[in-house]
Amino acid sequence: MGIFLKLICILVLLLCGGGLLQGLYKSTHRIKKVFGTMASGLIALTAVHFIGVFIGVALPISLLSLSTASVLGIPGVILQLCLNVIW
Repeated sequence: MGIFLKLICILVLLLCGGGLLQGLYKSTHRIKKVFGTMASGLIALTAVHFIGVFIGVALPISLLSLSTASVLGIPGVILQLCLNVIW
């Protein structure tokens, strides 16, 4: 994998993390927002895992994919799908 692709992946991860932190900072109900992000990410990961057989791109349920989906939410699942297609 080229250095340019690695830099793009790192930049996308930093932007997703920065957006998440900014959203949590501006929110008045931070705990509710965190659990909503975690729940939506885990539901999306589960849906992609089971529907992935039909669409041709499946994400395995592992500690890394669970943590990415729970921290970043739905954008984290989309990021995992994009990285799965690239590699």
